[in-house]
Amino acid sequence: MSRLKKQERQKQLTEKLNITPFLTDEELASHFGVSVPTIRLDRLELGIPELRERIKAMATGHAQEDQPEPIQHEIVGELIDVTEGKQALSMLHTTPDMEDRFGYIDPQYLYAQANSLAKLVMGTTVCSAEVGNIKYKNPVESGTNLVAKAEIVRRRGDKYFIWVIIRDKIKEGSPKKSGDYEKSWKVTKERETAHSIQTVVHSKNRYQLAHLLEFGHAKKNGGRTKAIPHIEPATRDISEKVLERIKRDLS
Repeated sequence: MSRLKKQERQKQLTEKLNITPFLTDEELASHFGVSVPTIRLDRLELGIPELRERIKAMATGHAQEDQPEPIQHEIVGELIDVTEGKQALSMLHTTPDMEDRFGYIDPQYLYAQANSLAKLVMGTTVCSAEVGNIKYKNPVESGTNLVAKAEIVRRRGDKYFIWVIIRDKIKEGSPKKSGDYEKSWKVTKERETAHSIQTVVHSKNRYQLAHLLEFGHAKKNGGRTKAIPHIEPATRDISEKVLERIKRDLS
């Protein structure tokens, strides 16, 4: 189907879930031709719970008023690691349907990623931001893996002071001169199912330079240039965090 405007998409999303409440976010994303994070953001804005909660509501009817509901967290992006009360990490893969009219990722997605992670690290789903200082260092393009880190830096009574930083790990460590090499890094989605997503991170048009910078190379008159590792550190950092989370979930 053709790409719908946000307001019309959300209207149709509500109607579709009223008729077929057991559709997954992946099925909805495929139906509307958008990404899974876009569907999740639509649901959050519309107040539509995730599939697990919709199934529970259909199976049990209305929850007993004297039985408190367990806190359920909606994360914009993929949760990598969390230590409740301290810090949390998530990753958001940006796609073309998140772009604004200028061709960059709409800031609402970055805010939604940061906001959902902040709520998770606090251990609550109901809160309001009294003060928020937002700074955008660089515009974000589609095909980027954004890693967000939320950390509670101070607490005063029932007020939390949370610092959330969102970075593109590989671009952050890329050598900079003209900036063209840093901007060449892209993420290509190869395969996606209801349970997994397979992507390739690559330098779109400077892949030869990526190898030479990462490992160094022989000079014409002898010797070697100094290596500037920036790919391996980013890969190791994410891999270690994912492995830690898998081990914790299995223990």
